Amino acid sequence: MQKTVAENEAMTGELEALRRRVAELEAQLAAPVAQPERQADPAAFESLMLKTMLDQLPDKIYFKDTQSRFIRTNNSCDFLFGLKDSTEAVGKTDFDFFSREHAQQAFEDEQRIITTGQPLINIEEKETWPDGRVTWVSTSKLPFRDEQGKIVGTFGLTRDITERKRVELALEEERKLLRTLIDSLPESIFVKDRQGRHMINNLACLHLTGANRQEEVLGKTDFDLYPWEWAEKLWAEEQEIFRTGQPIMECERKHRFPDGQMIWTTCTKVPLHNREGEINGLVGAVHDISAQKEATEKAQRLAADLNEANVEIKKFTYIISHDLRAPLVNLKGFSMELRTALALIRENITDLLPQLEETRRSALIQAFDEDVREALDFINSSVNRMDGFINALLQLSRLGYRELRPEALDMNAIVKETLKTLAHQIEQRKVEVTVEDLPPVVADRTSMQQIWSNLLNNAVVYMQPGRAGTIQVSGSLSGEEAVFQVRDNGRGIRAEDMEKVFAPFRRAGKQDVPGEGMGMSYVQALVRRHGGRITCESQEQVGTVFTFTLSLSQKENPYV
Repeated sequence: MQKTVAENEAMTGELEALRRRVAELEAQLAAPVAQPERQADPAAFESLMLKTMLDQLPDKIYFKDTQSRFIRTNNSCDFLFGLKDSTEAVGKTDFDFFSREHAQQAFEDEQRIITTGQPLINIEEKETWPDGRVTWVSTSKLPFRDEQGKIVGTFGLTRDITERKRVELALEEERKLLRTLIDSLPESIFVKDRQGRHMINNLACLHLTGANRQEEVLGKTDFDLYPWEWAEKLWAEEQEIFRTGQPIMECERKHRFPDGQMIWTTCTKVPLHNREGEINGLVGAVHDISAQKEATEKAQRLAADLNEANVEIKKFTYIISHDLRAPLVNLKGFSMELRTALALIRENITDLLPQLEETRRSALIQAFDEDVREALDFINSSVNRMDGFINALLQLSRLGYRELRPEALDMNAIVKETLKTLAHQIEQRKVEVTVEDLPPVVADRTSMQQIWSNLLNNAVVYMQPGRAGTIQVSGSLSGEEAVFQVRDNGRGIRAEDMEKVFAPFRRAGKQDVPGEGMGMSYVQALVRRHGGRITCESQEQVGTVFTFTLSLSQKENPYV
């Protein structure tokens, strides 16, 4: 806008200068001239000077009659129209050179000047040509009067501003694009001058201030928009930026809306420099992190609750296991005493048996030698099995709080050591084991030994009889994780048994391998403690693939 006003003023000044120059030439022609050639034909000399002036000017100058027909054009105008000389334009109108739309507008403007006598100064016009070209000009048109002051037509001066207009339009498009972009951002974007007055605010920032339109905050300061105490803090913060030239990056703070709503934000402010390198303002961006803050706080609360629950579960597991073991010990002890007492009774009634009738004697012998012994054996077996369950439960509980000792581990070496302990079973079942190069990790050595021992042992013992067995161990790095796989062609797991794989005390498939069904529960617990996860894919009679990951963010000492 300022540039347009300046150009209008410049054009007006040029027209005034042109008028003064014409007046000076008229005065010179009227005055006595010492040169004989001027005195000989003053009118011809005046015409020569006027023609020279018109034809040397780069702007287009033209005269028209009351019907808007050209009566005189300068060289620049003739060149624009593609004419050899000005005589070819005489009698023609804009309709002969421009599109009808542009010519009609020019005709109406000129007729209005003729009717009212009011000029048009520095009017920007869009010229559309018959061949589709578009040009822009700045035009001034004035009434053309005869010696008696009667309007006999119009004359005008047109300056080509196409290039400048293209630049302006391009800048305007860029401004629109920039505005659309910043208004689409969820962050609050603002620009202030050194006095803290808001110059630019995107939609998110307007919402933050409680405004709906830019005009509502334009030129205002934070003292006009926020509580005084808050505005004072912002003012002091921004004055420090102006003083030091140092930006503020990702500063976390609370913000209160005019309606009382509180949100969490991060704020960044950077100094804005002019062409001379001086700081004349600042640009700021405010990002609403309320959702992240709430999610973080919720996650922290859940983590605390989970940790507390885990502690309680571990205590509960230990107490239950301890309380269960006490009666089991008593049960086992009293069953042993009962077995001893029965043996003593059996020994003392041996002499009495011949005195009993056959039926009673046979029943008594069966009771002592078969029924009671079988019952005691069953009690003892059940006690031992329950004791095994309790030990397994205690071990699973200990895995949750045992201190891990992370160190750099060569997984190839750990797998090799594990396979050595299974060498007899591997040879007996004629299993072929291949191990690819495994990536190193930082982890607890004991945990890794237990994981590989359980996975490889299961792969060996659950081979399909009558089929050559194969086990493939592989590993790779993927992002922030190490990924390991154990693939076998064993008996596989039925789809309906998949949910039992990692469940404690539950076993899938045929129960022909000793154990309590806790191995994969141990593995899952250890993998999770190392920030990883474990999955199982299996197809009955085809084979099974166990895949587990370990986080690479584990640190080697101090202990985690």
